[in-house]
Amino acid sequence: MREQVLAVSGVLCIGPIYVDVNCLAFPCEDGLPIEVETIGRDYEVVPGGSAVNFARFGRRLGLSTILAGKIGTDAFGDLLSGMLRDADVGLALKVDTSAVTDVGINFVAPSGASVMAVAGTASDALTGAELAGIVEEHESKISYVYLGGGFKLPGLLEDLLSVVKPLQARG
Repeated sequence: MREQVLAVSGVLCIGPIYVDVNCLAFPCEDGLPIEVETIGRDYEVVPGGSAVNFARFGRRLGLSTILAGKIGTDAFGDLLSGMLRDADVGLALKVDTSAVTDVGINFVAPSGASVMAVAGTASDALTGAELAGIVEEHESKISYVYLGGGFKLPGLLEDLLSVVKPLQARG
């Protein structure tokens, strides 16, 4: 039964997408001081964001996933789309020449406490019309919708119900 569900279930994953730079075991338990260089020893660069994580891990579990989002034409956009293709995630990414791909910078202390910062404009620039086009293009492959971090995209929230109406009508 599980194999049948995985074979026919497509999940459209919507939400902000980032290139995450995670500074690991970083000495930031008490925060980061201003105008002082704090040095860490290890980092990783990975795709990030709730929708991205669901799409990647769902794919590893055998789900068909489609990631909807927006990136810029910058080096981080190229890096992010390449990492997601390598993870075999179905991509429905809009590319915006006037947007900057979102980057999350996460300082993680040995205790697990973290300081997080995000910069970029691409995720917030995804419009309801663009998302509606993605839904229309992939409608036959979508069984479920995962909304990750959607409240971080207030411009998209007002259009979200009308965008997913065709999917609701299908059941």
